Amino acid sequence: MPKEGATGYILEPEEADRSALLSREDRILSELLAARQLVPREALELCASERERAPGTSLADLLMARGHISPADCERLVGEARAIEAVLALEAPAEGRIGEFRLVREIGRGAMGIVYEAVQEPLGRRVALKLLPAAAALDDRLAARFLRESRAASRLRHPGIVPIFTSGREGGALYFAMELVEGPSLEALLGAGPLDAQRAAGIVAQVARALAHAHAAGLVHRDIKPGNILIGRDGRALLTDFGLVHETSAERLTATAAVLGTPAYMSPEQARGEPADPRADLYSVGAVLYAALAGGPPYRGEIPSAVLAHMLREEPAPLEQVAPAVPAALAAICRAAMAREPADRYQDAETLASDLERYLAGRPVQAPSARASGRRAARSWRASRLALGGALAAIAAAVALGWLLRGPEAAPWRIERRI
Repeated sequence: MPKEGATGYILEPEEADRSALLSREDRILSELLAARQLVPREALELCASERERAPGTSLADLLMARGHISPADCERLVGEARAIEAVLALEAPAEGRIGEFRLVREIGRGAMGIVYEAVQEPLGRRVALKLLPAAAALDDRLAARFLRESRAASRLRHPGIVPIFTSGREGGALYFAMELVEGPSLEALLGAGPLDAQRAAGIVAQVARALAHAHAAGLVHRDIKPGNILIGRDGRALLTDFGLVHETSAERLTATAAVLGTPAYMSPEQARGEPADPRADLYSVGAVLYAALAGGPPYRGEIPSAVLAHMLREEPAPLEQVAPAVPAALAAICRAAMAREPADRYQDAETLASDLERYLAGRPVQAPSARASGRRAARSWRASRLALGGALAAIAAAVALGWLLRGPEAAPWRIERRI
């Protein structure tokens, strides 16, 4: 999809390999099965080759005939694959309308539907209209996540959060309308290189203020990253994409659900499959500040498992090493926000924002010192090693959906192609 989404394994529908032997629905099914470690990739490749010799047979039929998956699991996963395929295949609604909204153009599509630039005709207002098609809305998990994003964002009224204007259902499709922000994402800005210290601190301070508001409302964003931070024409930073939001008052998440997010920016506890409290967002804010100053995230890798392996095994390269020109005070703020243990970080977004504002004003900062003892560090290391294998498998399953929907057109995200 055009926007950088939750990281997982990319499905390349046009690759000239085994997937070319399958329909798009079967390719999606294949990736779901592999990412969730239900069927080995070797078995999927054999079935794909066999299907070439028997084109009238579906991949699902072959997998069940070979005993790789039960009929019940197969039916459930085929339903998921069809819902995803419906999002990928959807054309503009008939007559270019959704209720009172006249569609102008498609500006992005991804795991949580399609976004159009639209005009809310009774008001003459230009909006970004996010749509979950009727076929995809039949998938309970997709619909629940879409509605959760709509409800969560509509509760928040803050100048640093993209506002939701209205939501509804039309012809079985779910939608909500939000402000159409005209300006780049932070991800797009970083495509030209690192930001200077003042600008980076100013943007991240605004994000921290927006998060303080969300946390006060009982919401944890769980997917803070440069692609979800928009920079308006007036220079204002706005936080968007609450699709992974979690209510802190709600029942604790399962480990699989808790690893949803983007590995390059998620907290160590998320990577370990532990429930995320507001301090997980603060780690991600620190990682965004690191990226803004260094020109890239603290952990990098060709695939998500490599990123997670680096995160769980080692500390990031110090900012002073990768960006020597960064002032020591700002590096200290970044280091404190990104402390491996939540207890060693800033304890709330308000405090982090205030420290960034102190830095911008030329005043002494109050970044927490690294208080982790050798015993705590050793315990964290042991826990990370034990969790590594399970976390890598869980992240593949939890975030595969977002990457499946990115498709081969995925490119550095721009605000005019916002999901």
